[in-house]
Amino acid sequence: MSGRCAMTTESNSTELPTFELPVERSAALMRAVWRLLIVTIIAIVLLSIRPDWRLLWLTDRASLVGLGVIWTGMLLTTAMLAYSAGRWITLAVWRRPVGIRVSPEAIEMRLGPFGERRYAWKDIRVSLPESVDAELISSMPDDAFVPQLRHPAEEEDLAILMLRFSRTRPEALTRLLRPYMAWGMQRSRHGN
Repeated sequence: MSGRCAMTTESNSTELPTFELPVERSAALMRAVWRLLIVTIIAIVLLSIRPDWRLLWLTDRASLVGLGVIWTGMLLTTAMLAYSAGRWITLAVWRRPVGIRVSPEAIEMRLGPFGERRYAWKDIRVSLPESVDAELISSMPDDAFVPQLRHPAEEEDLAILMLRFSRTRPEALTRLLRPYMAWGMQRSRHGN
């Protein structure tokens, strides 16, 4: 799939566009490959360090503890990266449809092993980066900023999540979200 998005306009009271961003499966596979490469390197390092544990126990317990801590840390890191790689590989081969749909009602994310999420616009706080003046937003190019979309149920910015999974260029996402930014800013000014 390419990073293009389909955009349609549905009629509703606010006349906001509906668009879909496909999940970039090749990017998910690439993320998995990079993680597996790091897992392989750590595994090679772990297998090449072959201390005599019994001798260390008898002669130098501080080194034994130090090596044990290093080994444990490397094993935990390897396990976490392998788990993460497995999720990204699973997303790359997920059989059901995956993607992100932005509509006037909600942002819906179908992300395979990463879960299905729905964020209603009434709960999303739309804001701009501190360096962007809201009065000049209409004259700014799309590549100058990415809006911030915060939801109480999510620690991370929804715009960043959309960029990560869809591999849409930031300026394309900003262009698609401009009507929602104007609507969200107007809504926050009126206290709705």
